[in-house]
Amino acid sequence: MGKKVSPNPARPVAWLIIGIGVVLVAVALIYSFGNIAESVFGFSLDAVLAVGVAFVVVGVILLYLLKPVEVPVVDTKALEDAIADVQAQGRHLEMRLAAMEPRLQAIPVSTPVTAEDLQIIEGIGPRIAEALIDAKIDTFEKLANANVGQLYDAVTKAGIAFVPGIRSWPAQAEYVLHGDAIGFEKYTAELVGGRDTSREDDLTIIEGIGPKIAEALSKAGINTLDKLALASEDKLREALTGAGIPTGLAQGLPSWAKQAEYVMRGNVVGFIQYKQQLIGGRERPADQ
Repeated sequence: MGKKVSPNPARPVAWLIIGIGVVLVAVALIYSFGNIAESVFGFSLDAVLAVGVAFVVVGVILLYLLKPVEVPVVDTKALEDAIADVQAQGRHLEMRLAAMEPRLQAIPVSTPVTAEDLQIIEGIGPRIAEALIDAKIDTFEKLANANVGQLYDAVTKAGIAFVPGIRSWPAQAEYVLHGDAIGFEKYTAELVGGRDTSREDDLTIIEGIGPKIAEALSKAGINTLDKLALASEDKLREALTGAGIPTGLAQGLPSWAKQAEYVMRGNVVGFIQYKQQLIGGRERPADQ
């Protein structure tokens, strides 16, 4: 969208004032130098000259203040294209919702489902669906109420290593549970690589982080695994100190970011193997 300079509608008034002033000054000078008369309409030439100069000054000031107006110029072609794009997206969403609603209504939410039913969840394929059912997470109600640790255990037992969208599964299942096709469609459209980057994570899956420490980290703004993975040790210590938790009680603090990175990338096997190498939440010394 560009801008077009348009004359200020009040500027002609300023020019009119200047014109009147110029005429008065001219009349006063002509009458004075030509010895035509000592007054004009009963006013002395000095008074007419002063008024004329005042009009010119006022008019010039008004011209300066009443600058041309910048009027936005709408690119009608771009606007029409944007409207058409939104309308196309709307039609596409309506089509997906029309296909989604009957499917959601047909899915049993509180009774055991099939592996095919679970695959409506973004990030769940046939192998993962079978793994969840084997772990007795066989209803959308159970999936909605499952914590990340339970889900990791289920897929790890099936030998599945990478599941980057695992943390969004319970939220997706919640929409299915309530038959909310519109909410489900909007939520899955906002996922980044299957991951939900907008919600708080359960940080207690990290070795060495309990409910109290998780609460302290959350208050310090470290409320997702992504943020934990990027947090420096100094920032983590500041969060604990600010909550009155002695850092000496968090011996595994140096490993938290690395653990979170495994989870964030969906590397379940790597996460489990790394945790198994920890002693009291700390990495084993190099000589052990």
